[in-house]
Amino acid sequence: MKTIFLFSILFCAIAIPTLAELTEADLNKIRLIVKEEVSADRESFEKDIKEYINTKNESVEKRLSLVTTLIVGLMALIGIPLVVLTIMIGWRSVKDSTQEKKDIRELAPEDRRVIEQLIRDQEEKIASLTQEIETLKQQRTVNP
Repeated sequence: MKTIFLFSILFCAIAIPTLAELTEADLNKIRLIVKEEVSADRESFEKDIKEYINTKNESVEKRLSLVTTLIVGLMALIGIPLVVLTIMIGWRSVKDSTQEKKDIRELAPEDRRVIEQLIRDQEEKIASLTQEIETLKQQRTVNP
């Protein structure tokens, strides 16, 4: 029982300084230690954040370059056949028009006369219709 009592007194004696108030010097030491720890943690956190942001930026740049490459490839894949088709259509129309001119030149004189007569008939019909339209316009303006 004596040993328990002695140990109790010893532990109380050891615990008495914990009840004492801290001095300003003690508080400053604590603040300094906390400030050093916080600054060290902050620096490592900032370093980690910068590395994370840099890796994200690099991945975004890679994706953008990939998307740009795909878009350019698709434009080429669609554009080149369109250009080829346009050139082919233009070449064919030139070929057809020269063929038509050649065919007209090769017509027999009788066929030429028939075609020329048809053209004159059509021009006369157009002229007469134009004249009728003009007379109708004049009648309409006179009798509103």
